[in-house]
Amino acid sequence: MKNYSFLLMLSALAIILFNACQTDLPEADVLKSPVSFGFSLPAGSESSKVASNDFSLVVNARVTITKADGTATEYTNAELELYESDGAFYAEEVFLPLGDYVVTEIYLLDGEGTTLFAIPEAGKLQDYIDQQLPIPFTVERSSTMKTVVLEVLSTLGFTPEEFGFDPEEIVFELADFFKVMLVEKGNPQNILNGTISINKSKTNNLIEIDSVTKVLLKEEYKYDDRSYLKANSPGYLELLTFVGRDSLLQHKEDPLIIELEKLKDFYSFKIGLNAFHVRELQGTMVNSLEEVVKARITIIHNGSELKDYNDVEVSVVEEEGYFFLEAIDLPIGDYAIQELYLQNAEDKTLFAVPFTASYIESYYTYSLPPQFSVSGGAKSHVRFFRVVDTRGFLPSEFNFDPDRISFKEEVLPFYVTLQEKDKPSKHLTGTLISGTNAEIKKEVSYLTRVNLFEGEYYENGDVYIKVQAEGYEEFKFMYPKDSLLKHHEDNPLVFELEVRPLVVEGLYRGNLVLETQAEVDEFSKWHCRAISGNLTIKGRSDAEDQISDLAGLQSLTEVRGVVSISDCDNLSNLNGLENLTSINGRLVIARNTSLQNLKGLSGLTILNEFTISKNASMVNMVGLENLQEVGGMVLESNPMLNALKGLDNVARMKTLWIEDSQSLVNFHGFDTSISSLRTFSSINNRNLESLQGLILPACKIDGGVEITDNWSLESLGGLDFSEHLASSVSLEYNSGLKDISAMIAVKTIGRKLSIETCHRLTSLNGLENLISVGGERNTESLELFDNKKLADFCALTSLFTEGKIFGYDIQLNAYNPTEADMKTGKCILRD
Repeated sequence: MKNYSFLLMLSALAIILFNACQTDLPEADVLKSPVSFGFSLPAGSESSKVASNDFSLVVNARVTITKADGTATEYTNAELELYESDGAFYAEEVFLPLGDYVVTEIYLLDGEGTTLFAIPEAGKLQDYIDQQLPIPFTVERSSTMKTVVLEVLSTLGFTPEEFGFDPEEIVFELADFFKVMLVEKGNPQNILNGTISINKSKTNNLIEIDSVTKVLLKEEYKYDDRSYLKANSPGYLELLTFVGRDSLLQHKEDPLIIELEKLKDFYSFKIGLNAFHVRELQGTMVNSLEEVVKARITIIHNGSELKDYNDVEVSVVEEEGYFFLEAIDLPIGDYAIQELYLQNAEDKTLFAVPFTASYIESYYTYSLPPQFSVSGGAKSHVRFFRVVDTRGFLPSEFNFDPDRISFKEEVLPFYVTLQEKDKPSKHLTGTLISGTNAEIKKEVSYLTRVNLFEGEYYENGDVYIKVQAEGYEEFKFMYPKDSLLKHHEDNPLVFELEVRPLVVEGLYRGNLVLETQAEVDEFSKWHCRAISGNLTIKGRSDAEDQISDLAGLQSLTEVRGVVSISDCDNLSNLNGLENLTSINGRLVIARNTSLQNLKGLSGLTILNEFTISKNASMVNMVGLENLQEVGGMVLESNPMLNALKGLDNVARMKTLWIEDSQSLVNFHGFDTSISSLRTFSSINNRNLESLQGLILPACKIDGGVEITDNWSLESLGGLDFSEHLASSVSLEYNSGLKDISAMIAVKTIGRKLSIETCHRLTSLNGLENLISVGGERNTESLELFDNKKLADFCALTSLFTEGKIFGYDIQLNAYNPTEADMKTGKCILRD
């Protein structure tokens, strides 16, 4: 852009000189030289602390250049095009007379006029860029074009004010961020340098933290409702916690302060013990950890045995029903257990960790030897390991030396195979019954190992064996013990079973599976009234005659096991089951895409367990009008279900679980008769607005309640609670919940009260009568976490001053009172 005022002055001066001297004078040439501006990013700008805009989006630059004495040049707020050369970006050249100059403004803009890169004013953001405005340069006589490289800073995550710019004139791209600071726990004046990472997955995104640090919330941090935040500083324990994006955004001004605990030389480490039983070999007669009094252990560190823990004897102690080795002190590091035997008072090994490449590895699939780390964090102080019950195995099968290690009981194994008589290729699955009192049962099939224990399977050298398989005649025989021991893995004892009739006097003996329409129609020819086992009606995708009609089941009145109807995409109703009046097991109706209701089940009055899952077209429960009592009902992932119509006469229900019913808005039109309900769960019903009408006013929930991800639910109105709840109350991720006053009657909660990420909840009104939460074994029986507007905790005053509370966790709320605050009346955040 030319300076037209300057040109006018030159013209006027020329006229005056012409008139004064009346002679022509030649115009002096001004020597100019080309200057190009190149652009670079500060070192370290690719870190997560200083995220960068995309340079490829820049289309032009706006620059202001003055002479060193402050005189303006023609390049005042001048627009320059940008071009790329060998991966670097440059502005088109400008032509300046020889001399000293200063760049006072530089903006790199995208096509919409948003400033993506710039240089801040001096004294602004000096921690991020070495050279700030104004930037001097000199134009000298030269045969080549002068290039001035300017270090520009991405504006992402900053404001124009932070650059020293007028926000009325300069526009930056908006970005979310928060501020954070690391301090020493117990010594907050000691500010630490370190790193944090924020992620859901294992993606590494380390962010360096120095004093109060501004951190951008980038897309690659994989946010959903909550993500992991991990903080580290040399010489301090790593801290890992859950954090929500909304929670971090509360710290744009006041930094999030993370307290890190200083490392110690040694940490007390406890090994917990979990018994691993191979019941298919051991049956119900298993060893118990209660019999264990001591252990022998060898620990290795970096491939070498620890001198103090090389085949040493340690005590085994019981604490609140759990079993541990006595605590050991270890420095931070990685370790492995090379040997671990748990013994009784007679030095018999009851449990052990088998050696690698042992026979037991086919059952015990965990890594050998067990490994653990001591990091100093709270979660590393205790580590539970599974130890295998030695009953039913030989020491050699653990790869142990039998002269050194002996087990409690001697076992004598043999192998069996079941097959159909006259069809040796048809292998069967059944039950082997044995024992001196015929009380030992074992599932057997092709090449199954059977263990003999003296006094249990055999007595006086003889073994009684009975074999049963569904659809086959029973087999019985008395075998000499010595003859059985000859049947090793390569020479199994073969039981040949004869086929028996399917239906006898109207009873189908065993489990029945129907997968095609032809099989359903065939059932009508059997005149079967009852099934002794399970009835499974399951559509098969490769069948030519898909199940579409259950009329062939009209004779059926009783099923003594489970009834399952699933994957029948052509089944539009359940007509044909009207005469079914008794189901002793569960009723499961799942993944039937055309089924809209339950017409056809009118004969049912009582059900133990009832699951309705993933039926894409089901809109209500019509067809169950005669149902009066249900043990447990699960309504899961039925997207069109909008009413409970059909359950109107159900009076008693132990548990009701409703999940992923996105069409369920309320319970209007459900003529409720529920007078008894123990537990209620509503999970991920995001459009459910009200619980009114679900239960009768006289119905008092006395078990527990879980309400999670119900975004439209504003209150618990419609639920009535008993004074004493045996289980837990969990209210989590209910973004619209603002009223829990329906809990006013509750005095005690047996396990846990958890209220988390309910951002409209401002107070805990409704918990005024609560005087006890949890029990002796609950370390955190009260959890109030990440409720952004929760500032009033006064309803819990009686709980903290007069009641019983067994551990609590109160964090990331609008106010987070301590126990001392609650006891001294500081129960509410005041302005």
